[in-house]
Amino acid sequence: RFFQEELRMLQNSWHGEVVLQADEEATPEKLCEKGEAVSFLHFGGYSRSTFPDPFNSALHLSTGETNEVCELRIPDIIGRMKFKVKVVTLSAHEREVSDWENDGNGMGLVQALLYSGAQAVVCSAWPVPDLLYFLLIEKFYHGLAQGLSAAMALQEAQQEIRSMKGADISKRLSQQQKLLPESKSGWLKKIGQFLQSPEAISREDFQETISHLLAHREFVMAGMGDLKDIAV
Repeated sequence: RFFQEELRMLQNSWHGEVVLQADEEATPEKLCEKGEAVSFLHFGGYSRSTFPDPFNSALHLSTGETNEVCELRIPDIIGRMKFKVKVVTLSAHEREVSDWENDGNGMGLVQALLYSGAQAVVCSAWPVPDLLYFLLIEKFYHGLAQGLSAAMALQEAQQEIRSMKGADISKRLSQQQKLLPESKSGWLKKIGQFLQSPEAISREDFQETISHLLAHREFVMAGMGDLKDIAV
């Protein structure tokens, strides 16, 4: 659900053009086309990195038909994609490990995107809560818009998230809630109320959770890049 909030955030705050490709339009052909036309690509669909066999890593896209999904795996990415983007962000990225004693090629999917022309890739190393990812990506984009490099923007975003308290996040969600019709904003309100409730989670527990999530390199970046426009 937070991807829709990511999209609203980008549309409201990004200085350049935002081009949306969603549902049946999010095909490998469109990804290749937009990857040559924009300088920043935000991939909101599911993606995975698999270990120890990285060639099962994939981006989930549409076939062009309603509710039909296709997997774009590493050989397809290397063979078909010719990116000219400065930065690729994988919004819903997960890591699947089948053999903990043999992690194989630890950055297979990221390396494939870089090999195909992307100058930088930002993703989560492990699954993280959608709320945390939304807040971090918002601050990450803000840093990029201020002229920071992708690496510096990611570093500063993580530092800001570490310093946030439950009340800070509740206030931010309240601001986001105002952008939605009342019939669609109830879930954001409930999260905000939960964070404001003293019995729900203590300040110490909350900050310990945030620090734990960010202390173990949950978010990583490979490569370097600048940007102008963005495709989602």
